[in-house]
Amino acid sequence: MRYILAATATATAAAVLLTGPAWAQVDPKVAAQCKDARDFVGCVKAFTTPASQASDDLTGLRGAMKQVAARLSSGTNLRDSTITFQPVVDQLALVEGSFPESLAVQKASLASRLFNVMQSAWDLQIRAKSYQLSEYTKGEDVYACEVLKQSVDAFNSAYGSSAINWSYTKGLFGLSICRVPYGQLPLDYMYPIVIRVLNEGSISPAEIASREAQAKEANAKRQREKELCEMGPWNRRLEEDPKLKEWAKANPSAAKEAMKKYSAKEGGNENCSSIEFNYSNYFGN
Repeated sequence: MRYILAATATATAAAVLLTGPAWAQVDPKVAAQCKDARDFVGCVKAFTTPASQASDDLTGLRGAMKQVAARLSSGTNLRDSTITFQPVVDQLALVEGSFPESLAVQKASLASRLFNVMQSAWDLQIRAKSYQLSEYTKGEDVYACEVLKQSVDAFNSAYGSSAINWSYTKGLFGLSICRVPYGQLPLDYMYPIVIRVLNEGSISPAEIASREAQAKEANAKRQREKELCEMGPWNRRLEEDPKLKEWAKANPSAAKEAMKKYSAKEGGNENCSSIEFNYSNYFGN
């Protein structure tokens, strides 16, 4: 009943807005974009306000993505997830026309496309399951796996690359009926990806700059560690001890003997290729 009333209120607001003298010339395309938004008036204003007057604050959209990601992570059933995802849809409608190149808008748009595919996959999964055959299996269910594979292909197409590498082995006589262990259905792989995309879009420019600075600093540190490693034990010691380096330069013969003793003491060659930097440490969820 609440949703019916909310929909009626939105429709009423839309009707009043479009029939009012100040909004008589609202572009039908703008009205179509905003028809599902909770704040219809605000959505239309966002599309019709000149660029010089429009706000570049995407905090609302970022907050919605963070909120929805948290709710999906908590295990929201896809039966109720349309309502759960609605804040992102509403906030995206308000700003996507003004800031199409922003990270937040791009990630929200991608998450919306993926979410739509995920909902379709949920419906297909229910219809593809053989409930009778699944009764005789343990730790897995039986599905028409060609149907599941179609949902995987649709998800990868929406993502723009092979985000999910899911396949199945055909059964007897080439049948597409197969057994899928619990936790290994396409939906089990789709959920984390949608959540990750939402979290990526919820990061503010200030936080991105901070993470990039941390990444740059850490990368420079690791690069220096690798350079020192490749020098070998003795040269690395000279690099770290300017006075010893000066002495070695003035006493080459004695330095050569010292190098042999020091190298023998420190051991053999080091694996310098293992010193690498992983940006996911700074940009992970």
